[in-house]
Amino acid sequence: VNIVKTQVSGLDPVVSSGDVIGYEVVVTNGGNVSLTGVVVSDILPDGSAGTLTGPIGDAGVLGVMEVGEAWTYTISYTVTQFDIDAGLVLINTSTVDTDQTGPESDTAETGVSQLPLLVIVKEQTSGPNPVTAANQTVGYTITVENTGNESLTGVIISDLLPDGTTGTLTGPLSDIGLVDAIDVGETWTYLISYTITQADIDAGLTLVNEATVDTDQTLPQSDTAETGVSQLPSLSIVKSQVSALDPVTTAGDVIDYIVTITNTGNETLDGVVVSDVLPDGSSGTLVSTYTDIGTLGSLDVGDVLTYTISYVVTQSDIDAGLVLVNTATVETDQTDPQSDTAET
Repeated sequence: VNIVKTQVSGLDPVVSSGDVIGYEVVVTNGGNVSLTGVVVSDILPDGSAGTLTGPIGDAGVLGVMEVGEAWTYTISYTVTQFDIDAGLVLINTSTVDTDQTGPESDTAETGVSQLPLLVIVKEQTSGPNPVTAANQTVGYTITVENTGNESLTGVIISDLLPDGTTGTLTGPLSDIGLVDAIDVGETWTYLISYTITQADIDAGLTLVNEATVDTDQTLPQSDTAETGVSQLPSLSIVKSQVSALDPVTTAGDVIDYIVTITNTGNETLDGVVVSDVLPDGSSGTLVSTYTDIGTLGSLDVGDVLTYTISYVVTQSDIDAGLVLVNTATVETDQTDPQSDTAET
């Protein structure tokens, strides 16, 4: 007895679970005696016993394979995700046994094509863009989708925050198939947030958050989300007379002033230079009453810088009889000069 097993339909190699492979089994009596007690069995690629359809071609004595007669059977197998993940050649074995012969077998082999592939997308999904102040919170969502044909295992997701530190992700969400594996077509979602620092605002650079995914089946892939930074440097200067004399009446009268400078913007101000022109046109010497408790040598957001200065009225001032004007000016690396005056 001869047996020939052939794949007659379906892909070779198969590429996805659900693919159907069709087989044909032809058993021929090549001897010179009729064969009785014919039993044909089939072992499918997953090791289970298949159910054959047939025979076709039993044209003589029913159940007896006459000399030269050929019986044909068919069977199919539906590829599983396990088959794709294993990546091994799928082997289907058919065996025939009769009362007159020993068992004879034949196999049909079908390849498996593994195409591991994924897509990672990082998006800013909450918070302002651009950011305008320290302590604002930016939220990100990371999605990782298995777009290939193979389950992805050993999944490692990492996230690099805009300040260069490693972030702690929340997730994955939606792991509803194989535990710890991204099933074909499945999407895992992660969440993470970042709190804006004053250093971010002062640097003024685009904030880049990068997420990376790696698996046992794929190479590392990354995606980034970018958030702009809006720098709005601003300050105010107020010059006030704080002494009681106005108008002055006598040479030797002392006029006291206070200069108040406030950082009203969102950016730390560096290179602060404050100058004062006294009523007689000379440059005055300002005395600072400001305690620098933030960024050393800089005016932090919301900070108030104060100076005092005095002017002694001269006889020339009295004789001229003109309004005495004291002007204070402040300039920083981030802002244009601004001035204010006090008149007596």
